[in-house]
Amino acid sequence: MTQGAYNAIYEKLVADPSDVVGAIAYSLYKSEKAALIAELTAKNGVAPKDSDLDQFRAAANLELRLQAYKSQAESLLEAFLDDVLATELLTQQLKIREDAIVKAVTPKFMSGVGQNLIAGFVSSAITFGLVFAGWVATEGPEKILNKALSKFLPSDAAAQSKDTGTK
Repeated sequence: MTQGAYNAIYEKLVADPSDVVGAIAYSLYKSEKAALIAELTAKNGVAPKDSDLDQFRAAANLELRLQAYKSQAESLLEAFLDDVLATELLTQQLKIREDAIVKAVTPKFMSGVGQNLIAGFVSSAITFGLVFAGWVATEGPEKILNKALSKFLPSDAAAQSKDTGTK
């Protein structure tokens, strides 16, 4: 291929703008071409002329070589997708595991409220019972009974009850 001649390898590799495999295949072709240019430049001390790349272009345009670019592109894309899917799968597995742990450890809201109410009631009842028992022990049951009766009975009956209770 001479200077200024058109190389239609892009159209041979890329079917349409959404052809990802074709685009990768074309980039593989361009990568090989760039490597050859760098190698010839290092070997000769100057960049190669367009005519120096005619053999490369002719070989790259062979159907066998075009299929090789596409096959290599498919392999690269498959490996990339495998990595992405494996990463996403691992992320989802960890999320599911964390959600399961949180559900197992965290009680349901209303259950927790109910447990707290019951615990508060039991704690209050025990405290009241202890205070009442201490009060009865210090005051004595007879004195407490007399005070209670004096509130409900007329004062004469309370005095009478007090006299009979002390006799």
